[in-house]
Amino acid sequence: MRRTATFLLLLLCGSSTAAVLIRAAQQTGTPRYDIAFTASRDGRPGIYRMRGDGTQPSLIVPTAAKTILVPGSWSPDGSKIAHLAYGPADGELLKKYPVPMSFPLYVVNVDGTGNERLLDIPVEPFLAWSPDSTRLAFSSGFEDPRLGDPRILKGLEAGSDAVYVVDVRTRRVTRLTPLGQNHFVSWSPDGRRIVYSGTEPGSTKGDIYVVDAEGGTPRRIVATPTVNVQPAWSPRGDLIAFVAAPRGPDSPNSGVFVISPDGSAPRRIYSGLAQRVSWSPDGRSLLVAFNPSRIVDVTTGATSELGDGMMDQTFTPDGRGVIYRTSAANVGGIYAVDVNGTNRRKLIANPDSPSSFTVSPFLRR
Repeated sequence: MRRTATFLLLLLCGSSTAAVLIRAAQQTGTPRYDIAFTASRDGRPGIYRMRGDGTQPSLIVPTAAKTILVPGSWSPDGSKIAHLAYGPADGELLKKYPVPMSFPLYVVNVDGTGNERLLDIPVEPFLAWSPDSTRLAFSSGFEDPRLGDPRILKGLEAGSDAVYVVDVRTRRVTRLTPLGQNHFVSWSPDGRRIVYSGTEPGSTKGDIYVVDAEGGTPRRIVATPTVNVQPAWSPRGDLIAFVAAPRGPDSPNSGVFVISPDGSAPRRIYSGLAQRVSWSPDGRSLLVAFNPSRIVDVTTGATSELGDGMMDQTFTPDGRGVIYRTSAANVGGIYAVDVNGTNRRKLIANPDSPSSFTVSPFLRR
């Protein structure tokens, strides 16, 4: 594990060393994290990298392939970026595995070297690095027995997929779940378990499951009438947050919940609608993505509204702000806002055409 990973782990543990690093960043006014984003600047498409304040943008991966970054694309040790891409070289793969909304998985070093396709199967855009940055968890429908079914390709019926883990060095793939509706993976901080949203055989209603990262029998920890999706393991490891989506007007127990990893002590902390949730680095708050998006204190339930039209909302590594993108007319771009909803600023403007991004962990300059 590289030294940057040490800083991240110290941050998650709330140590005094991490506090010194955060204070140093605050005193200098220069964010100690970077942002990678996809764009076409001056006719040069690819993956760009810039400082957390929007300065010093530079092209690190020139490519004409359609490229997608997700909030968890940057590895915790700061050394690699996972991304989804499809170009002329990927045509045979996609023809062999016609899975809707799935793409070839690539990994590149943060300096732009070593950009390689990791797997010869398509994956869904729900990626999660292991805490030690050696493995990636993902979902894929490449083993669906109904692969290529016209009703699935047209979106009339849902296909089946499973959760997998790939060792980035050896490229060994391990399937962790049966086929079903299995998505939205998140690692425990110790890297030993994975939480995901899945289904029982013959069902399409999502519930929350935990499975050992080395394999084993998944265990359902949430089974309620709501559709339970988007689980996220807390940095402290003591809680799992998830979205309980209503199945209709008679779903009084929808909202955002937290629960112990063993399935005990479920507690609703927010009763409104939500698309997904993510934890603050100190594990005290949740970023609830919807319109408007907001920060929710896990203990008190107090909320701070951030605004409408936000996409791919992500906490900054110091927990003081949120990075997001918007495609709204005349104001599209990548933005930052403080967690109290103030000091909104544009990092990359609409002419740069950013379409997706990911935020690094703390970096040593």
